[in-house]
Amino acid sequence: MRTAITLSLSVLLLTGCGGGAAASQSGDGINMPPTFTPPSSTWSPPIPTYTPSVGEFTVSLSTLKKQCFGSAGCNVTYRIRPAYSGAVLGSSQSFTVAYTVLGGEEEQQGSFTITGEELTFSGEEMIQTRTSKARLIIRVDEVLPN
Repeated sequence: MRTAITLSLSVLLLTGCGGGAAASQSGDGINMPPTFTPPSSTWSPPIPTYTPSVGEFTVSLSTLKKQCFGSAGCNVTYRIRPAYSGAVLGSSQSFTVAYTVLGGEEEQQGSFTITGEELTFSGEEMIQTRTSKARLIIRVDEVLPN
């Protein structure tokens, strides 16, 4: 019985009636070994996305103008200079980075956007300080996906 099953399977394979491979003949009647053609596929594995952390952003500022009023303090106009040091982001990945400016009469919140390798932020911002010697610093608070 075992011989009959093996023989039947061998006949099926040689005649091209089983499996995904088939024997073929060359032009001169010689049997060629079976060939295998993998199925075509349009599926691609997803590209991994990366979410940056707060620590991968630094924000410095440049003072553009300072107008002081004696004991009443100063109005300081500044521009932020954000920088990103993390992994490369995909061109369609977009995040809003929230930050706080410290050193003014009150804390001031702001944000900028990073999309791929492009940073977008406002040109000028203003804050009031208590004295002309106040030192402004920026703390990055949060990174939010868009």
